[in-house]
Amino acid sequence: PLSIDGWGVVPGTLEDGRTIDVLSRSEKAPSWDRPQLISKSFSSERSQKFLSNLVTSDGEYRELYGKYLCRSFNSGRSNSIQLKDLEIFAMLQTNTLNGKTAPEKTSLWKQQCMTTEPS
Repeated sequence: PLSIDGWGVVPGTLEDGRTIDVLSRSEKAPSWDRPQLISKSFSSERSQKFLSNLVTSDGEYRELYGKYLCRSFNSGRSNSIQLKDLEIFAMLQTNTLNGKTAPEKTSLWKQQCMTTEPS
């Protein structure tokens, strides 16, 4: 097994003030709990590899991913449910011979989202 294991959590704030789970692309509250099967959190092995690389990458890829999350969430939504900002977190656990350590919450990136103005 890998010596470090983890999962991502991306809470975001909507224009109306609610905090939501950006990765699920829904308006439900984010969960900090470890998913039963982490691999089910990803659409493909490629997206899983990309997100795992965000932990070790520099800010450039984190910024681009943050902007992508803003654009893809806000696309086609009304102004009241536009994403105002988000923060990308890595929840990391160390695997030891005695089991897993408690997850450590690590902030990777904060992103302000540009909302669309009514025309």
